[in-house]
Amino acid sequence: MRSIFHPEADEDFSRALPHYGAEEPAVARRFYSHINTLVAEIARQPTLFRIYRPPQARRHFRRPFPSAVV
Repeated sequence: MRSIFHPEADEDFSRALPHYGAEEPAVARRFYSHINTLVAEIARQPTLFRIYRPPQARRHFRRPFPSAVV
């Protein structure tokens, strides 16, 4: 399944990478991998996650980063 970011979500993601990278480049790489993992999990089982804004959206969130994929 192909995933597409909403333009605003893409902008948030693009801003978050340098934010985490400024602290330590390895953190930015972990964040990138973390978000891609969330997206892949949604693609595999889209109905598994909590309804966020009925009826059209669900939300997937997992620590350690304070970011969710809707």
